[in-house]
Amino acid sequence: RLTARRFQLCGALLGSASGMETLNYLLEDAWAEGPEYAAGYVDAKLISVSSALSSPEVSPEVASWPTWSCEAGGSFIESRWWESRPGAAEERCSVTEGRATLKPLDGGEAITISAGQWVKFKKGFLCEWEVEERISKHYAYFDAEGKLWNAESAVSTVNQPPQLSTAFLTSMDRLHAYETNPIYWLLHEPIYCDGPESSPSKWSAQRAHASISAPEFGLPGSGRPVTPSEGALAETTPLFLLGEMVYPWFAEDFAALGQLLPVADALANKKDWPQLYDREALRNTAVPCAALISYDDVYVERAFSEETADLLGPNCKIWVTNEYQHSGLRDCPEKVFTTLLDMAKGNLAIPS
Repeated sequence: RLTARRFQLCGALLGSASGMETLNYLLEDAWAEGPEYAAGYVDAKLISVSSALSSPEVSPEVASWPTWSCEAGGSFIESRWWESRPGAAEERCSVTEGRATLKPLDGGEAITISAGQWVKFKKGFLCEWEVEERISKHYAYFDAEGKLWNAESAVSTVNQPPQLSTAFLTSMDRLHAYETNPIYWLLHEPIYCDGPESSPSKWSAQRAHASISAPEFGLPGSGRPVTPSEGALAETTPLFLLGEMVYPWFAEDFAALGQLLPVADALANKKDWPQLYDREALRNTAVPCAALISYDDVYVERAFSEETADLLGPNCKIWVTNEYQHSGLRDCPEKVFTTLLDMAKGNLAIPS
């Protein structure tokens, strides 16, 4: 039941795979979840909508569950939440305001949910959300027995000391798409080489990492994280994630990248990258523009964004906020885009 729409969507997401490779990947992925998952990808049984007032499952504690909201105009694909929550089989939510239309990715009949409704999403249900009115919900996850799921469910205590379960580690491993999207590994650093003065990249993250001797970043001067065979960190030592950084040793950890290492090395050592930007052409631009800057952006230092805005001059209006993060435009496109457009036109001033 993999329709043309889902095939095209996932083909675009995987990018590097051909059409047939993409289809094979999707089939293998579906069967990995079990035959019932592959056969009933968006079965009607995977979602139910009822009145919150009449559902016996609704209790006062629902109001203490986490809250999720999205502004009108938001459009996105439902996440595969069960992959990062091993053991979770169902999401239950109480819609407290707004309205949204959910379009199953297999082309099935659209479903509208609105304030006052109790909605249950079973593992395997994927859809495209179209938010018509600002929507909010209280939500929580439950296991197959109907018990409230929490992060402790991901920890195995069969062997002491407690360790992360195989199911959790496997789900985390599947979130790394280097083997299906190798171009990210190849070009993530070279695309920032702005002319000969900032070339070559020479595996810049690796060089920076190797210069740090702090144990929380790995072995002193190695540029590579600590592995279990090399020793564990103390419980009180903070652990920092690699984020978007790429390293040459990925070729050892991801089989599909091994044969691409010569290409990656050639790109990392290329010295004649052309200039990306003409700073003088950008300086004090006459073109009205506006930008959203996340105050605590996890990917881009705020100071760098502010420097760029200063270069562009007074015609560049900035909206500094923590209301939206790095993915703000994707999360709530209508709110973010219309706000920036009004700022650029001079119809809206936001103090930042």
